[in-house]
Amino acid sequence: MATWTGFSSIDDNKKTCKLYDIDLIKQDILNQFMCPIGSRWRLPNWGCIAWSMLYEPLNDSNIEDIKNDCIRIVQSDSRLSIIDCNVTSDSKHSIIISLDILYVPTNMKFDMYITYNDSLTENQ
Repeated sequence: MATWTGFSSIDDNKKTCKLYDIDLIKQDILNQFMCPIGSRWRLPNWGCIAWSMLYEPLNDSNIEDIKNDCIRIVQSDSRLSIIDCNVTSDSKHSIIISLDILYVPTNMKFDMYITYNDSLTENQ
């Protein structure tokens, strides 16, 4: 039996829009990562700063800022604990975030890879 049940309209090909447990949590976190910070009405700290860093140089200071923001986002969900966060780039205007996350209630580890670029590709 599922502990967490939610709704998502992201994948229209599914027969049902319900998500459960880890899938729901991944979607919740991905929703915050895919919104620019400050883009939600009355939630100025909701979202991720990576969008505003796309055209900035990816120096140590900016990488640290992005990592800290990723940690803040993951820690905003009490069901999760962050194990590791890596920020890299493979081209001039792209940021790749790799997260290792622990789902605390069951001690299950999972990873997420999020790519930001100027053409907005699919994320996992």
